[in-house]
Amino acid sequence: MGYYVYITRMSFGAESEETLISIDEWRKYIDNDSELKINPTYNHRDDELEVFWFGEGGVSDDSEGVGWFCWGDGQINTKNPDHAHLRKMCQMASLLDARVLGEEGEEYRVNGEIWENKYVDNPPGVFKRLWSCYTGKPLPERKSDWVMTGRWD
Repeated sequence: MGYYVYITRMSFGAESEETLISIDEWRKYIDNDSELKINPTYNHRDDELEVFWFGEGGVSDDSEGVGWFCWGDGQINTKNPDHAHLRKMCQMASLLDARVLGEEGEEYRVNGEIWENKYVDNPPGVFKRLWSCYTGKPLPERKSDWVMTGRWD
């Protein structure tokens, strides 16, 4: 079992063709990144394209690199990324006009911050009544807001 992190243009529950990273975009990105090399033994399917990553600055002598990234379903993913992988993913995402999201919806940002879309409860009691009196509308029970919850670096 592991934890997947994605380079994506999608928001959870909001998938459309316009938000997908195409296989052609991924191939073009690979062609322009000297740290990535297509995995010659894995890519036997049309719906996935995996690459080996040769680390920051291509420091690995290993033919399988120091990590991997796999394109599929319009997103790029890896499993259990360390800080170096997250840095690389943030770099890749910025060039692909995308975001880096964990499987629980948290966003990893290039400056090392982790942001989550949290539901924030509105104040109870007298504030609700004041709001209703002032606007003539009930105060929404909950709202969604992005908040910084930690750092990955």
